[in-house]
Amino acid sequence: MKRERLKEIREKFESNVGNVRKQFESVLGAITSEAEQEIIVISYLRASYITETHEFYVGVYKGEPFVEEIKHGFISVKPLLGNVEKDFVELDQALEREFFRLIAAEKEEIHRWYMEQLYQEFGTVWRFKGKNIYFGGFMDEISLIGDG
Repeated sequence: MKRERLKEIREKFESNVGNVRKQFESVLGAITSEAEQEIIVISYLRASYITETHEFYVGVYKGEPFVEEIKHGFISVKPLLGNVEKDFVELDQALEREFFRLIAAEKEEIHRWYMEQLYQEFGTVWRFKGKNIYFGGFMDEISLIGDG
């Protein structure tokens, strides 16, 4: 299920569904410069699942990530996640087959876990050339996704 959803997300991003790709390029262009020592960090925000904004933080740092920020911006990937609700229904049905008296809080926790799994894979959605770009959770572990 996750693999299929990620494939769909990549296709939507590449075809600029909901103007997400253009928004992303615009934010990157507005906050970066040609300075070689800049480090760009794209981070998913766990709270954005709860608020349903599905925002990712994009920050530019001088030196160590999350320490000395130069500029930042946000991008919403909400238009790419339109079919996630179908995944939630499928997950709920599978859980109800396995567990007796499943409560809403338990379902919600599984939904959050699933969204974090998707968020963690967004580093495979974007491809970058010539930039030191890192991806991961905000104030968490990050890994290089650009070829800077």
